Amino acid sequence: DEVVVPAAPSTLSQQAQQAFALLLWQESLEKPAIDIAAYTAGLQEALGAAGYQAARDSIKDPEVLRFTAERLYEDRSPKVDVPHVLRTLKLDRMTRELAEVTALLRTAESRGAADEAKGHLETSGVLTAEIARLHKER
Repeated sequence: DEVVVPAAPSTLSQQAQQAFALLLWQESLEKPAIDIAAYTAGLQEALGAAGYQAARDSIKDPEVLRFTAERLYEDRSPKVDVPHVLRTLKLDRMTRELAEVTALLRTAESRGAADEAKGHLETSGVLTAEIARLHKER
């Protein structure tokens, strides 16, 4: 049995696009409505450092994203959405990581690599617990 490991998305999800739209828009303001440093750190945690950089590098037209965020938040404060956006992005990343670890666990088990399987099982447990915690926060 060949195990297929899910790949990270090659394009930004709609939620990630909106998250970066908000960041780019707030960065362009003289008086941003959110703490940009805290939001950036939250995005890096939610997407992972490599995911954050890949997402940031994939932005083709920052002006369109800024305009999108400006329209989205013209009648309300972005502060309300920030925790939900970050939690959703982190949940998506951790769910992908759990799928990857599960595939690696199956491979290790099929090869009889008990120590490797044990490590993947422990990682799986940590990810599952964190995913459950994030679902409870909703």
